Amino acid sequence: MRDILNGFLLAISYFTIFTINIKKFKESKRLYLSTLFSFPLIGVIFAILLYFIFETLTLFYKEYYIAIFCSLIYFILYGFLHLDALADIVDAYFASFSNKNIYEVLKDSHIGAMGVCSLIIFIALKTLALYEVFLSQNTLLILIIAFTLSRFSITVLLLHYKPHQKSIFANALKDSLSKSSFLIVTLFIFSFLILLTGVIKTVTIFSITYISTLFIAKKIENRFGFINGDVIGFNIEIIELILLNTLLLLLQN
Repeated sequence: MRDILNGFLLAISYFTIFTINIKKFKESKRLYLSTLFSFPLIGVIFAILLYFIFETLTLFYKEYYIAIFCSLIYFILYGFLHLDALADIVDAYFASFSNKNIYEVLKDSHIGAMGVCSLIIFIALKTLALYEVFLSQNTLLILIIAFTLSRFSITVLLLHYKPHQKSIFANALKDSLSKSSFLIVTLFIFSFLILLTGVIKTVTIFSITYISTLFIAKKIENRFGFINGDVIGFNIEIIELILLNTLLLLLQN
């Protein structure tokens, strides 16, 4: 029970702006498995929190203003962590054509011109998508599904790919994951989505998430020769943007 709680706290520490002293935790496979399975739960929490903020503030301000505000709040909640990964992956991708050391480019604290351009474009696209979601009739439903499945994609990626040997945290998550535990969490999330959207839409959304995750990971591995934590962060952002737009189409009234 303690490993489950600590795994949840560790997930919060790594993927939100809320930091927790992880030195108190005793490392184990159960701890990291709990951490891995806590990522989708964090997505649900973010969705409910943002929806609550939106509904509360729209009592005092115009909806379109609060929609943009909540979109920006979401970026802040996870500390822009995945956006940094997105910029790093784009920089590394273009650097790969110059025969540079890809891993060193990824670990460079500086952001290149292509990384900056990709951030501007991506933030604009995601803000617009979230804006449309907040003004839709299915705001909470779309947020829950998109935020949950984008983080579930971490599990999909790690099931099929082995991270770079220097990616210590990603490898700890990978080593904790078995096919049986993956099947259990997949069935749980799949059943949860069926209750929310029905069988046909669930199969569609789930398939898009799974296939897109494997496609992105395969393309990057072919180019870089490895998968690491930056690839995971990049994947989360891209999958989430795809899901937000897909759900706006599937769930529109």
